[in-house]
Amino acid sequence: MKEFEKETGIKVVYDTFETNEEMLPIIEAGAVQYDVVCPSDYIIQKMIEKDLIQPIDFDKVPNYKNIDPKYLEKSKGFDPENKYSVPYCWGTVGILYNTSMVPESEAPKSWNDLWNPEVPEQHPHAGLRPRRLHGRREAPGLRHQHDRQNPSSRQSGQAD
Repeated sequence: MKEFEKETGIKVVYDTFETNEEMLPIIEAGAVQYDVVCPSDYIIQKMIEKDLIQPIDFDKVPNYKNIDPKYLEKSKGFDPENKYSVPYCWGTVGILYNTSMVPESEAPKSWNDLWNPEVPEQHPHAGLRPRRLHGRREAPGLRHQHDRQNPSSRQSGQAD
């Protein structure tokens, strides 16, 4: 960033947030103006609905043409015309643990291990339980998958 600032004379404001829910009220309040934000899909949709973001001038994004069309198609679920966002990463939630704290023999082998009632709260991988995840959608989604329910369902008893 320092090199960019030196070359362009543009001062970069780089803020990070723990969650989308922490970022959104700051954007809504207008206390800080950003040229680029990197929220998750569902927050992009909210920002579009609240008129908090502007369409992208794709003439200034020449490498946009290199994005795999399947990701552009997936983006239509939250940005129907692909006017406000550029897919730049794709991923899933995974299980990570510190091997110096959790021996391999005691490490979780599947998501189901996180709900194992035989694992006491004091156990090293008890701290990995989904209630400790940051995203408000991650823990319920994992719970629905564990219960073999559709994580995207809006039916009563299927989603919060």
